Amino acid sequence: MKDKGFTLTEIMMVVMIMGVLVIAGARFFENTAKSWKKNYSQVEVQQGARVAMDEMTQYIRQAQASTVVVYTGATPANSKISFTMVKDTGTFNVSYYLNGTTLWRQLNGVESTVTANLNQIYFAKSNPATIPPDEDPRCIYIKLVLAKNEQMVTLESYTHLKNE
Repeated sequence: MKDKGFTLTEIMMVVMIMGVLVIAGARFFENTAKSWKKNYSQVEVQQGARVAMDEMTQYIRQAQASTVVVYTGATPANSKISFTMVKDTGTFNVSYYLNGTTLWRQLNGVESTVTANLNQIYFAKSNPATIPPDEDPRCIYIKLVLAKNEQMVTLESYTHLKNE
């Protein structure tokens, strides 16, 4: 009559197989979490860039060309733009600028956040050094660079003023 039960070799094999499965499962979940975080950061940065660019182009389009002032200062990658915007409801003084990693809008003296994770913002009026000379002189160039968790998005736009 044979004893019932498992041998030490059989138990060691089961423990080894279970260990391999646990390690493989842990790595799978770790890689899945990293991939999700990377993709989420990319989507967040792209969405923030699009929202900011859409808002700025909409506001700048309504600016009076004679009121547009671009401040480049010591750091051209962190420039600022100010202008007077004309809408059906009235006239508004608007500024966009970078403070830390946040894009701010100032509308008639009231500041609000447009987007976070901004590394660079650059504005330029049409001139041969920044925009091809054949462009409309009422053209404003905008460049945004946003980054988060090693995910970077760069958007550029030429916005034509319609008030003038």
